[in-house]
Amino acid sequence: MGVALESYISPSFSSFSIRSTVLDKWTWEQLRTMIIGGNAAAREFFNKGHGGDVKDSKTKYTSKLATTYKDKLAQKVKEDMLA
Repeated sequence: MGVALESYISPSFSSFSIRSTVLDKWTWEQLRTMIIGGNAAAREFFNKGHGGDVKDSKTKYTSKLATTYKDKLAQKVKEDMLA
């Protein structure tokens, strides 16, 4: 029919908020976080930290390992925005 499908993503894994890629407004920092973080980077970090095998997403994303990832990601984003 030629109708574009809208997609949704979560800008912060620590909350269960989902945002539209079309309807919602995004800040530069949120976009950088999605680009630098992304699923592959998070998966690799959790697997290296032995958190990749946790099946319950609420437990996984509120763990100490998740907090460490979020802090490291925020630092990388800050450094990227200054570059």
